[in-house]
Amino acid sequence: MISLTISADTPEDEIREFNEIISRAGSRSIYDDVAQLQTDVSELKEATADSGWHTLTLINGAEAYNEAQKPMYRKIGKTVFLAGVFKGIEGSNIQIAKLPEGFRPSKKVILPFASVGTKINRMEILEDGIIQYSRSTIEPTIAVNWHSIACSFSTD
Repeated sequence: MISLTISADTPEDEIREFNEIISRAGSRSIYDDVAQLQTDVSELKEATADSGWHTLTLINGAEAYNEAQKPMYRKIGKTVFLAGVFKGIEGSNIQIAKLPEGFRPSKKVILPFASVGTKINRMEILEDGIIQYSRSTIEPTIAVNWHSIACSFSTD
């Protein structure tokens, strides 16, 4: 056991003198430990912050397939999640929505998705937040009753 003699007049001076003794002994001060803990807690809060689900505003004739499966988005930490089903579009390279700032990828994200039969299409999420459905391996247009959205991507 180590014995310390502290000759301070106030509690603040006692803490300061104690930290100086600990520091000379090669240990970190309580202030350093508390500062590191505060940094760790802030980083943990940022990494796990959850925006909750928000309804995705659809454009260019796209509309929710039904109320139970309306397109939604959410962000947990730096990951954005999209989910839902929409209908009402025909053609190729159709912009269906735009994500708000803070929910956008830092570079274009391209994701494949399947429609009716053997059609394989793709969804693009652009840096400006535009969500666009495009291309079909069978036909140059997208013309089915519904399309699902189920993906995630990083904002960094």
